[in-house]
This record gives sequence, structure tokens and C-alpha cells, in this order.
Amino acid sequence: MSIPLAENELQTTAPDPATTFRRPNYDVSELDDHYEIRVLMPGVSKDGVSVSLHGRHLEVAGTRSQTPAEDWRPILRELDWNDYKLNLELNVDVNEGAIDASVSDGLLNLTLPKPEEQKPRSIPIQ
Repeated sequence: MSIPLAENELQTTAPDPATTFRRPNYDVSELDDHYEIRVLMPGVSKDGVSVSLHGRHLEVAGTRSQTPAEDWRPILRELDWNDYKLNLELNVDVNEGAIDASVSDGLLNLTLPKPEEQKPRSIPIQ
């Protein structure tokens, strides 16, 4: 079984050296009538998330609302304050007009419905 999505390593623009992004962890699941993508972005609120689809290119970006104080001098640093960016290339067809997204507690849930012709259907027996 192939994974329906693949991470896209291509960048369309040169990155700004002052801005660094972290690739968030994510899961992809296939159900009978849709795909689900769950993206973990701690510290990101609903207003800080953007999702866009351009053809088969899906981009998820998350901006954190909290940053360390300017005079913050860490003694030990394990937390990362970078924003999130995830680029995926869809290698399956989805019903673009019915994609749904929600955010709760730093977890983005995307539902990508399959087109009607790809959904399983039962065949009546005569």
C-alpha cells in the first residue's frame, strides 16, 4: 500500500535567512471516503494557521503567538520558537471543494474527501 502523500522538498522561493521554519510532525490516514492529515503545531492558535492547495501542492503554515522576551537569556534551552511550515505533494485525487480544517490545542485536523468515483460502493446482487 502506498502512502497517499509525500513530503515535497522543493522550494519555490529562496528562504529568508532571518526566518527559519520547523517541519511539524504529522500523520496521514486513509478511510473509506476520505483522507485525514493531523499536523502537530504546539503553541499555534486557529488564527495562526494557514492552509492552501495549489493544484496538487498542499502547504500548511503555523505562526506561534508567543515568543521569548527580548532580554531572555537561557541557561538551558530545549524549546524551539520557530514557526511551522509543511509542504506536501498530493499523489491522489481529492474533492478540493469539500476539504475541511479545524484546530484544537495545537493540533490541525485536515479532512480531504475522495472524489465520488473513488469511494467504495456496494454492488447490488441480482
